[in-house]
Amino acid sequence: RVFQMLRSGTPTRSRDALIIVNGTTTDRHILLPRARGLGWVVAMDTAWTSPSEGGVQSLEDAETLPASLQTLAADSTISLEPLSMMVLLSHPADDVLDYESASTVD
Repeated sequence: RVFQMLRSGTPTRSRDALIIVNGTTTDRHILLPRARGLGWVVAMDTAWTSPSEGGVQSLEDAETLPASLQTLAADSTISLEPLSMMVLLSHPADDVLDYESASTVD
């Protein structure tokens, strides 16, 4: 099975986070949600042979999201390797959202 969890950053004025887990023994194609913006950056991917291959390397990286991170377009389809997990964060350009005018549920 494939499990996805989308955490909205809107209430806390932070980035959205998407966690995708492929618990199967075959590659799976995943359609990325639009969430609230232009796309996603890959913060972590267990398919990498080493964490130094990309993603967030330190707490400072998590705050500023370096430009070297791999980007993925919203509404695009990605392939997730068997028995792997990927953590995506909303693209930094998406942070221009006007939170004051965003609708909220009370």
